[in-house]
Amino acid sequence: MNADLVKSYDDGFNVVSNVFLDIPGIMTGVNDMFFKSNSATGQWNVDWYEGQAGNDNREKTLIFKNNFVNSYHTARNAYDQNFDNYKMVSRTSDSTTLENLIAQTYESTKFISDAIKNANNYIDFVNDSIRENNFETPALITTHKATLNEYTTQANTHLLSLLSVKTNIKNYKDSFLSADLDIQSAELSLKQKTNALQDAKDKLADYFIRAPFEGTITKINIKKSDTVSSGTVVTTLITKKQLAEISLNEVDVARIKIGQKATLSFDAVSGLTISGVVVDIDAVGTVAQGVVTYIIKVSFDTQDDRIKPGMSVSAIIITELKEGVLAISNGAIKSQKGASYVESFEAPLPVPTDGSIGSISKITPIKIKVEIGLSGDSESEIISGIKEGDEIIIRTILPTAATTTATSTPSLFGNTGGNRNAGSGNVRIQAR
Repeated sequence: MNADLVKSYDDGFNVVSNVFLDIPGIMTGVNDMFFKSNSATGQWNVDWYEGQAGNDNREKTLIFKNNFVNSYHTARNAYDQNFDNYKMVSRTSDSTTLENLIAQTYESTKFISDAIKNANNYIDFVNDSIRENNFETPALITTHKATLNEYTTQANTHLLSLLSVKTNIKNYKDSFLSADLDIQSAELSLKQKTNALQDAKDKLADYFIRAPFEGTITKINIKKSDTVSSGTVVTTLITKKQLAEISLNEVDVARIKIGQKATLSFDAVSGLTISGVVVDIDAVGTVAQGVVTYIIKVSFDTQDDRIKPGMSVSAIIITELKEGVLAISNGAIKSQKGASYVESFEAPLPVPTDGSIGSISKITPIKIKVEIGLSGDSESEIISGIKEGDEIIIRTILPTAATTTATSTPSLFGNTGGNRNAGSGNVRIQAR
């Protein structure tokens, strides 16, 4: 904020302070002048004036009286609110608060000036009526007129000062806003030139061929002045950084994201597994015999001299990991009409004691609806429907004379580690 605008707010607070040196006295004076009694009748002066005008002018007298009374009450309400706000504001208040106080003081002072004007009109009309009846002007009217003239001068002076400071603030703010627009225009021009420079740099880069990674050039297939087209192999570059290229179909690649962890194994090096990270995914797939495939690249976390370029590699990519979930074998999950369920018995089956596998039951199992969460190759997460410890059927055998069922208890596991998509662990088998 510029210095002139700051000074205008300070000047505005000074003007408001000067207003409240005089306005309280004006409001008290007008109140005492009209809403107290200075006559022998004991009437309020505002009503005494009405009686002085005579019956011939009663209708017009009431109009002038009501105009004054209404404008006085309007001014009184505005003044009271304004004065309360003024008490809570200091010259160190923020600019918005000071600006609102100045505007409010200007409006309330206008109401007070209007009330004084209407009071003068009321007294003048009554005094004219008295003179029409050849009576002398009462001393009370002369005194009130002189006081109201002083109030008028004070109120109008304050109005001019308040209007002046309001105008100064607006002008400085407009000037400040104009300066902001000039700065914005300059910044826009600079940005356009910066963009033009970047475009020129981009075009310049098109005149050079740069390797996408550090390495050693082992073969150059062109010489100076040769013409090359898209797809021409210009040179062979070998990098020390090892990457695995994995071909995925369009279903699998939709689940892959850069940054996902992977575990790599190699046919040529038995027992070797290396962790890695997905660093690149083809934006456009390759279509061969109607099948779309995408190449992803996985960087190695560690380097191993036994791994050579061109070796076959297999990758397990962790697309999602959850810990501490309830998981069951995929073979135990069945579906019907779009809903998933497992089968169980209402009472646990007896555990076989003869070493046989499974349990025999002639009772038809019940279906329990379950909600499936994350699914892996062999197990799926169960969100709801069963809980840890419940016995479920994982396989049913239907011989000619008996029914054999194998049951398992879903298990809840904590930190599983590895590359599981859902939790896994031991399965307890009950047999008879």
